[in-house]
Amino acid sequence: MDEVRSGSGSQAEACPINNVSVSDPSVAADSSEAVAAVPLHAGLSPAELRKASAQQAQTRKRDDEENDNGERLSRFFMFNAFDRAIVNVSYSFDMRKVVPESALATVSFIGLDTLGLSYSADTGLLSGVPKRLGKFTVTFNFSFRGQAFTRNAELSSVSLWTDNPVPPGTPFMKPDEDSAFIAGAGGSLLSLVGASRRGRSHAQDGRPRDDDFCIDCIPGTGWLLAAVADGAGSSRFSRRGSKLAADAVRKCFRESFSAQDVSGMVDALLRSYTQSGDEESFTSGLRGLFAPFFSGAVRSYLERTDREIESGAAAGLGEMRREDFYTTFLCSLVRKFAQGWLIVSFSVGDGAIGLVDASRGISALLNKPDEGQYFGETMFLSENILTEPGEVSSRINIKLVDRFDVLLLMTDGVTDPVFSSDRNLNDMRCWLDFWNSLSQSVVFSRINAELERQLLSWLGFWSRGNHDDRTLAAVF
Repeated sequence: MDEVRSGSGSQAEACPINNVSVSDPSVAADSSEAVAAVPLHAGLSPAELRKASAQQAQTRKRDDEENDNGERLSRFFMFNAFDRAIVNVSYSFDMRKVVPESALATVSFIGLDTLGLSYSADTGLLSGVPKRLGKFTVTFNFSFRGQAFTRNAELSSVSLWTDNPVPPGTPFMKPDEDSAFIAGAGGSLLSLVGASRRGRSHAQDGRPRDDDFCIDCIPGTGWLLAAVADGAGSSRFSRRGSKLAADAVRKCFRESFSAQDVSGMVDALLRSYTQSGDEESFTSGLRGLFAPFFSGAVRSYLERTDREIESGAAAGLGEMRREDFYTTFLCSLVRKFAQGWLIVSFSVGDGAIGLVDASRGISALLNKPDEGQYFGETMFLSENILTEPGEVSSRINIKLVDRFDVLLLMTDGVTDPVFSSDRNLNDMRCWLDFWNSLSQSVVFSRINAELERQLLSWLGFWSRGNHDDRTLAAVF
């Protein structure tokens, strides 16, 4: 129920507005202030005429202001609700719509904090980013011409998106969220974390998450592995394809690196590079060394896809092709050597791999996102990667650094809203700004027991027009 408390010093008449007794703002608080109209007699001097005219103008202005305030107060008492808010979207409501401007500084609210909103007397705006869904009653007070007013009104917050479950029996279902954390991987100074979250557009349509990832410490080798994959939205079973790629690269490198002395071969190339300083030969040598391993990972993925096609046909899923499992793929291997940290990356499709050294203000993009023939297109893992001469080697990036803060691998569900363009992906400042923002929300520490939860929560950030699955893996 609306409540009005009159100030102790008011002598004004009262008029009913919506059954509430409110002082009529059109009645002057102090009648002695009223200036009667002064007849412009011809006998007055020019100075007296100007003074009389000014007094009349001031009186008319004050009357206009009083009438305007009266209209505002009338709207105030007919005011039932604020503008509708949308959860996780910036909200702003101008209190001038219902409160006289001279009273803005006296406005105060009860119940805003829990909604994530606040009021600024300087701007007269009620604003913020609503965090809760539903209908809420908020109370606001203000003072005007010696009177104190209290009003209860409804503020409703809605969501443009619904979270619909994946229909039971959908082939190749996977959880809406997934995360993993390896602290102090393999006894090294580094840790790994990865998280993947179903996008709002997928949740709206009741579709499964298409993204996937893997992080691993390859036993007995000192190598750390991180990979992310984004199943093609146009492929029927891309959600399975992304998982097959993540599983294939983990198994392939575990087996191949354990069977061969990869670190010894890298050591020999590093010693030669230290002596000669020939960076081109060093990079070419490393690409030649790692190309067979990445080719093996791609081949393993294709073989797994073929097995899924065979088993799917037997299970009655109909005719399948490799194209039904298309996915992007980004992968990095990291190991410490005497000369520094060696980072070997391989990528097919969009998304990004970025290296950040915030303390020195340095960053680098370690992959070249693929672009298709048309806007929004990209490339996917396929047999063409293996059959085109030099294709695998050309997709390998080599980076040797003495230190870094974090290595980040992201699907385009993250890069599109964060960087918005390839130009920004190549801008060092954008990566530094991104890492500064991310590390304020997520504490990248090996002793942070909440790391996975924090990263999953961060992946739910709001960005207008960007509602795809989001996946991020980090080595830090």
